[in-house]
Amino acid sequence: MKYIPLSKYKYFIEDKTNDPAAIESEYQSRLNGYTSQKTTLFPLLNYRDGAQTSKYPIFYLPLPEIQNLADQLRRNSNMIKDISVTFPQVAINQFLNSL
Repeated sequence: MKYIPLSKYKYFIEDKTNDPAAIESEYQSRLNGYTSQKTTLFPLLNYRDGAQTSKYPIFYLPLPEIQNLADQLRRNSNMIKDISVTFPQVAINQFLNSL
């Protein structure tokens, strides 16, 4: 099966029962997958019935395009560090305060 968001997964379950246990099982298999990267962030999720939970951590799969963007971010960050060494401390503080 193609990798689909969990919000749409229930529509692709074979028996069409929208069984919460089946959805939870799929979430756990994705979360504990070999390449899954877990974060320490637990967003507050709102359900349609008004219930809320924050028991599910955010995770991601390090896809090649994400890895490339992370590498580019590191390179740009290093360039900024190298350039900022030439600035006076007052200019650096002003820049950081403006952010």
